[in-house]
Amino acid sequence: MSNGKNLPILSGNNFTAWKIRVQGYCMQHGLYKYLADPNPPADDIQRADWDDKRIKVAGILDQCMGEQNHQQFINKQNSEDPQAIWALLVGYYKSSSVQNQSLVYQEFLALQYKTTIAAFLDELNTCVSALAAVGLIVGKPEKADIKEYLLAKAVVAKLPEQYQAVKDILYQQQPLTLKIIRDSLNSKHCEAAAPTSSSTPTIKQESALKAKSQPGKPTGEKDFPRCSPGWHNPATTGDTEADCRMKRKPNTTNICDSTQKENVNLGWAKHIPNFTENAKAALTPQVDDDNDKASSISTAPNGFVCIRRALSAVQFKDTCFLDSGVSHRMFSDHARFTEYRIRQTLIELADGNTLESIGEGHVHIVAKDNSTLKLKALHVPKLAGMLISFGQLYKRGCDVKCTGTKTFDLVKHNSVILSAEVVGGTCNVKLRSHPQGQSKSHLPPIALKTTATDVNLLHRAAGHPSAKALKRMFPLALVRNLKCVACALSKSHQLPFPGTLPEETHPLEYVSMDLSGKISPASFGGKQYYFKITDHFTQFCYVYLLSSKSKTFSQFLKYYNEVTNKHTCNIKTVIFDGGGEFNSKEFLSFLSDKGISVQVTAPYTPQHNAVAKQANWTTSKKARCLLKQANLPSKYWGEAVNTAVFLENVTPVRKLKWKTPYQLWHGQPFDKSCLKPFGCLAFANIPKPLRDGKFGDTSKRGLLVGYQHGAHNWSVLLPGGKVERCHDVIFHEADFPGVSFVYETLYL
Repeated sequence: MSNGKNLPILSGNNFTAWKIRVQGYCMQHGLYKYLADPNPPADDIQRADWDDKRIKVAGILDQCMGEQNHQQFINKQNSEDPQAIWALLVGYYKSSSVQNQSLVYQEFLALQYKTTIAAFLDELNTCVSALAAVGLIVGKPEKADIKEYLLAKAVVAKLPEQYQAVKDILYQQQPLTLKIIRDSLNSKHCEAAAPTSSSTPTIKQESALKAKSQPGKPTGEKDFPRCSPGWHNPATTGDTEADCRMKRKPNTTNICDSTQKENVNLGWAKHIPNFTENAKAALTPQVDDDNDKASSISTAPNGFVCIRRALSAVQFKDTCFLDSGVSHRMFSDHARFTEYRIRQTLIELADGNTLESIGEGHVHIVAKDNSTLKLKALHVPKLAGMLISFGQLYKRGCDVKCTGTKTFDLVKHNSVILSAEVVGGTCNVKLRSHPQGQSKSHLPPIALKTTATDVNLLHRAAGHPSAKALKRMFPLALVRNLKCVACALSKSHQLPFPGTLPEETHPLEYVSMDLSGKISPASFGGKQYYFKITDHFTQFCYVYLLSSKSKTFSQFLKYYNEVTNKHTCNIKTVIFDGGGEFNSKEFLSFLSDKGISVQVTAPYTPQHNAVAKQANWTTSKKARCLLKQANLPSKYWGEAVNTAVFLENVTPVRKLKWKTPYQLWHGQPFDKSCLKPFGCLAFANIPKPLRDGKFGDTSKRGLLVGYQHGAHNWSVLLPGGKVERCHDVIFHEADFPGVSFVYETLYL
């Protein structure tokens, strides 16, 4: 029989585990009743055996309770009474179990990375075991005292800066668990334990493409070509490049001779764009693009030698590498940086060598759609090409969308951020960057352009939304401290009236209606009211311009037929005020026949129909902004109101979790490329049959005053006041000529 020496010693934070082990041990050896049952047998013979077993159990407790507990709980009266000792221990530690749990959790919070990964893992395992020992369950949220993914994130945060790449990868794991962390750190520990030629301490670890490498001097010459005219090989000499005699001689031969080609593994290099003929001569026989082994960079010293020579002939001006192994963006050309500052950082590469970053700043990158990205990056002069971290883009909400067998897009909020192509095992992104101080005025003036100087242009084109809504519409826009004079003059208002709205669950369940007017002056088309209808669930709006209130019912019939046909369901409830235009006999009779319930708000309480009133208020202030930006008189309010409602429907809404009413109503995202600033100069194409001869004008000048719902067309105001719907239009988005208040012709 075991003497209990393998039982744990009771301490201040392991009572729960200690109790389970002691009870299990006593049960295993048939001693549990002497621990729990204080009543002795009546028979004298059995009584003697009972006393012996009680003394044995008391001895087991004495051995595993620890010296401090022995001094605190054992005395002459209870030294042979296991039931009394057990009761004292349970009573004391159970009463303070919450305190014990708190102490153990505080010990975990105080855990720090001190020396090595192995030591950190040992301390982590000790802390997790201590949590379990005091009864704290770590696991899934519905069953656990501590949520494991929160505990795991806290552990990752304790890792030092030198493991930033590992931390970025771990943060991407969903859900993150302690097992994933242990496996990742154990793998990193095994890599660190492997022999390495570098003893330099590093700050960052990257799997970067390296332009130069300096292995130790070889002992032989077979695999290490000597310096040749015009080219210096540091692997075969102790001289610097400036002191190399062969380097100063003119180059009369190809980069590599035929005997050197046999020892070079450069299958990947032939896939690099703009590769020169001399560089191609240094390659081995052709290999398959999809052969990962053939596309890898050789770690042999002679491989690095020829890689350097090949890369020296490659132009990386427009090529950027998307790398999942880097945690920072890196660029080698100082001219690409703005807001530059000197900061030295040592970077460890995947092959064990290091590169030095001498500064950091921002680089402006132009993608295929001419949008501009402002990236914070490191300046690494010896790096070949540009590197962008895939992990950082993924953490910021970018998704991968395949566009071909070897091409894909990085998409955020339905906007293409970057387009990449897999070439020879690497992900190449074609980009253009603005050199330091270079003007960006040469870029094409499109509505999706996202440079800082064009934020006001986007703000105008989108109909003067809030800064948050504008950022949701154009994720790449640099929206900071947006200041708009038109908004300041048009959006001043009183504080909203607090109220409640019906809870909607699907489109057309609740529909609010309101009539705004009589508006003076009348619109360009003679209208004096606008009738707006808003669906509560999607926030999608329809607006109709009316010459009189009596036209309200006929426009509602038009709305009813269109929306019920689109959604194949009936309107459940309409909400409006007590205006006579809504309480006419034919209006109420129609609603009753269709089974539509009616909620009429009390007089002089517009807050009870908050959706409609808020919608009309939003439309009016947006229309005022549009008129002011376009330098148009008030009589063009009809065109401004129609455009304002159109833009409201395509603007993200906080209540809809930053989706657009258009997306919920139509079931697909809106194409923002058609958005242009209201009132800007427009040149509408003249069809060939209507042109004034062969050498007549091919377009006519006008002003953009609206959009066509459901079609990629624009409404253009022409000289004389005529409005035409046009598809082929060229816009000058920063030019707002306005109209003459006297002659109603354009200042063009």
